[in-house]
Amino acid sequence: MTWYIDKLNRLLFELTDVGNFTKNHDPEAPVDPVFAFEHLVTMDRLMRKTLLAMSLDDAPAGNLMVFEIAELYDGLSERFGNCKPNSAIQFQKAEFFKTLFDTQEGPSLITPPFADLPSPFDRYFSNLASDVYQKIEQTVLDSIWVRSKVTPNGILVRDQELSKEETMPVSNFVGEVMRAYRNAHHGYFSADRVSRNRPSRFLFLVDGNLPVEISALPVLWWLAYLANPEAMVGWKYLQVGAYGPP
Repeated sequence: MTWYIDKLNRLLFELTDVGNFTKNHDPEAPVDPVFAFEHLVTMDRLMRKTLLAMSLDDAPAGNLMVFEIAELYDGLSERFGNCKPNSAIQFQKAEFFKTLFDTQEGPSLITPPFADLPSPFDRYFSNLASDVYQKIEQTVLDSIWVRSKVTPNGILVRDQELSKEETMPVSNFVGEVMRAYRNAHHGYFSADRVSRNRPSRFLFLVDGNLPVEISALPVLWWLAYLANPEAMVGWKYLQVGAYGPP
């Protein structure tokens, strides 16, 4: 509890420090008040939605809220120019969303920050994350009704032009399916969107069974964010006294 309160206090302190929110994230540039405000209301919504998702007794409603929470993290990641782990390549829009559900990249992203938690919670949440992602992957695999598309090397998926099949790793397929589920509220037509991801090429393979385990993801994401917001979404707190505009 002491660790959590300390981390939350630090987060609230940094949220109200306008020196963290400058033009192009330059510590010597003028403060960007619009960015500061937008970030604050985004974090307010993220905290409220995370708490609500953890409190709901209605599993389907909680599961759908997970997508909204992942969308908020995706927006934060994009705004801070977040880079992929151990890489200088920035996440593109919606790419971070899929990473959060990817059953290999997801644990690789959120597990290292858990090392900051006091024992035994560091190991507990690391093991929990591993178990949750494994169950999510298995549920998605079991939901593929066209069993001939499941191969030892991955899932056979049509390309965006629907001209040929390509083998996609299972972990990536899970992230793509979750994104397709999330985008379903926009509708299903994609013939005029060849440049888009064409979610129907994923949706037709599965029966729509949403893993109930995804309801555990918001608390895991939140703890990883509190532990290390830079590793999670690319937000590096500005050191006290480091702000100095020209």
